[in-house]
Amino acid sequence: MPVRKNDHPFLDHDGYIETGIPVEFYEGEFENAISEGRLAGKISADVARAIVSAWERAKVTPPDAREAVVKRIKEEFGLP
Repeated sequence: MPVRKNDHPFLDHDGYIETGIPVEFYEGEFENAISEGRLAGKISADVARAIVSAWERAKVTPPDAREAVVKRIKEEFGLP
């Protein structure tokens, strides 16, 4: 899933978000990054919707892992 610098000024270059396999993070890693001021920015709601759509179509990832990722993104962005 591409994430373009033009749409996200906090990026130094174009990048992507993996939607084929879950990437593991440690418990509380996001919360700690937020509280410590280590996050550079946040993706747009449009990109979040596209990520949800890509994850919902992903066939490589086991359904339980896929559902967990989709749930977290929807909660974070208040998506239906």
